Amino acid sequence: FVTIEAVSPGEFKSGGTGINIYWCDGQSPFGPCFIAWTERGIHRLEFTEGSSAKTLSDLRTLWPNTEFIESPNQAEPLVEQLFNPKYPTKLWVKGTNFQINVWKALLNIPEGCISTYSQIAKLIGEGKAQRAVGSAIGKNPVAVLIPCHRVIRASGVLNHYRWEAWRKALILGKEFTQQKSTNTSDEQE
Repeated sequence: FVTIEAVSPGEFKSGGTGINIYWCDGQSPFGPCFIAWTERGIHRLEFTEGSSAKTLSDLRTLWPNTEFIESPNQAEPLVEQLFNPKYPTKLWVKGTNFQINVWKALLNIPEGCISTYSQIAKLIGEGKAQRAVGSAIGKNPVAVLIPCHRVIRASGVLNHYRWEAWRKALILGKEFTQQKSTNTSDEQE
């Protein structure tokens, strides 16, 4: 359901000239969030602690030639779409080739399943790059949709999560519950 398109080198070099980034604050099932998007897809989905000022400031620094348009009326429908997807969602993200490869690999982890840093490293053909994979996962710009929360240590420890370990546990718990519910429904049919 989720596809990733990378920002082109020209778009980044121009500072986003000609690109409009729309944004809003929303209330997700896992707490307050900040959403930014363009005509090409979701650019940011981050959990906030009530204030998106720093996230917005960081985006303005990253995209100095971009027009930022606040769209508060989009918050509720976007949160519904992003946290209860019923149709494909496109992402438009900035990252290195390595980061993009890691994020694409994360999309292959099914809902209700988990993976490890070393498994992701092997999946992208970089078997000894667990630390670099961990770094790329930590820079994920789109929470939940790029499911970095599905990656744990080989020891089974949830480890760090950019948006707090308790939130990672909640998201995984919801996915495990939904997966179990779906499997139970399938068995009863």
